Amino acid sequence: MSMDPERRRLLESLLERKGIRTPGSNGGPGPAPAAAGAREAPASFAQARMWFLSRMDPGSPVYNVSASVRLNGRLDVGALSAALTRIVQRHEALRTTFAERGGEPVQVVGEPLGVEVPVVDVRPDEAMAEAGRIAAAPFDLGAGPLLRAVLLRTGEQEHVLLLAVHHIVCDGWSVGVLLSELSELYGAAVRSRVADLPALPVQYTDYARWQREQQSVALDESLLFWTRTLRGTPPVLDLPADRPRPQMQCTSGASVDVEIDPPLARRLDELARSSGATAFMVLLAAWTTLLHRYTGRTDIVVGCPVAGRERPELEPLVGLFVNTLPVRVDLSGEPSFADLVARVRTSVLEALAHQSLPFERLVEELRPPREIATTPVFQVAFALQNAPAGDLSLEGLEVSFEQVQETTAKFDLSLDLTPLEGGIYGS
Repeated sequence: MSMDPERRRLLESLLERKGIRTPGSNGGPGPAPAAAGAREAPASFAQARMWFLSRMDPGSPVYNVSASVRLNGRLDVGALSAALTRIVQRHEALRTTFAERGGEPVQVVGEPLGVEVPVVDVRPDEAMAEAGRIAAAPFDLGAGPLLRAVLLRTGEQEHVLLLAVHHIVCDGWSVGVLLSELSELYGAAVRSRVADLPALPVQYTDYARWQREQQSVALDESLLFWTRTLRGTPPVLDLPADRPRPQMQCTSGASVDVEIDPPLARRLDELARSSGATAFMVLLAAWTTLLHRYTGRTDIVVGCPVAGRERPELEPLVGLFVNTLPVRVDLSGEPSFADLVARVRTSVLEALAHQSLPFERLVEELRPPREIATTPVFQVAFALQNAPAGDLSLEGLEVSFEQVQETTAKFDLSLDLTPLEGGIYGS
């Protein structure tokens, strides 16, 4: 749910009618580079919440982010290690660990050490199971490193590369950044040339300081909007299940593939255009319709992630920028689907107009009833991924992505979709 051109146009038209501007769009100062040699920085709001959750459930793999790539051809392991080393040198987030100061987490940026990529011999039919095991291995947020790279060798010129990063220093957009830079840096290392990568304008620690320091009328207005919007929401969306909800939230889960074929995806786009909406809005309307039929509820809150990179200097960084918008949908009065799309369109546009407020601050302000069996504010999520995916092209190698089997779930139910080759695919 990053801000694509169509959604930005719709958002700007709504804001013009209301006479307001998107927080952060007024050209005000953004994060400034930190002084040289700074080694500690406050954690961002999202990192602080992630750190707290890790203390509640140590060693849980639920916030491990991974990518698995099958490589066929003559692989230069030294060039791969050199490329990953350069990425870690460029991005402070990938050499950051977390310490506790006065009961709160702080980022500790380590020295840019070399990245060694171990090579493990496995049978071809065992490669993906081994990749899943490595992806789910716990990270130590205090000791690090929070990036893990392993090569599984299944033949003389056949490998599976597994990259795993803890979510506290990475998000979906970051994976695209990492893969794009890996392509450029590997090619440069193989050819013994200097990679053509621009210097990074800021680092994640600069963003975290800026986020903590900024106090603006726009954020106060956003906080007021969210508290009004979410006032009186029902506490928990109980889905029909095969067994009782456990007393403590469990993160064990699984995934099922979902496919919207190209002809249906084209019809969906046509419906969106005729409704003055986006594909995301139409899909969210369909998703909440399904949830209404499962639960009978007419007041549903769905968590929708946004990229959180509203300023251009943040786009090339690896780090945790993603924010979550709790979109409240009103299904009362038995609306037609066209009417529901219109309601969802309004809710989404208003949410996007106030996306600068970190979800963590909203939870602190709302103080919803905290139950260890459920997540606060919403229990069901929906994402339509349209952030840059990042092209991985390694010189002399055939590259194909492999799906690591999901064994965890952050929420009761999530629908994650990605437009691809004319269709929409996900889980």
